[in-house]
Amino acid sequence: MTVIVGVANESGHWMAGDRATSDSKYIEPTVEPKIHERGQYLVGFSGNVGIGQNVVWNFDFPATETYEEMFTVLQVALNRFIDESGVIRGELTGEDGALLMILSHGFVWVYNAQDGQLLPYQETAIGSGGAVALGSLHTSRTWSNQERRVKTAAEIACTLVLTCRGPVDTLYMGA
Repeated sequence: MTVIVGVANESGHWMAGDRATSDSKYIEPTVEPKIHERGQYLVGFSGNVGIGQNVVWNFDFPATETYEEMFTVLQVALNRFIDESGVIRGELTGEDGALLMILSHGFVWVYNAQDGQLLPYQETAIGSGGAVALGSLHTSRTWSNQERRVKTAAEIACTLVLTCRGPVDTLYMGA
């Protein structure tokens, strides 16, 4: 029950995220943001909160210097961490799935904990509000203020998607 939005370009990296969490009966905002700065990375998560929290707080994000090292170093380390945490990847489907958004090296990377894939984008959104946020990103492509773009996209998702809730947090990291 999330929306995480990311944009990356030659000027930097911007991320926005809501705070919705849910159980079988309620959707409420938490006091803890779902987006964080970890070393050279901005990191947000959607789906399984336990996996997201485990990665954010317990994974030792390795330093990477190149686009290629995102695959040869970061992706390998994330896969090892998920496997060693006892998560059964085949069970990470639907609401139990987990996606991580990682901004670094001029890209918005999306890591899928189910199959270990890591894909680069210039801008994207994940979570139950992701499709609405992507629509907002598309219509705001001419805006020069990237922080405003990601925040507006997340806020629109929180307005239109019942499973997303503010407040909306934003982060910026230079290129």
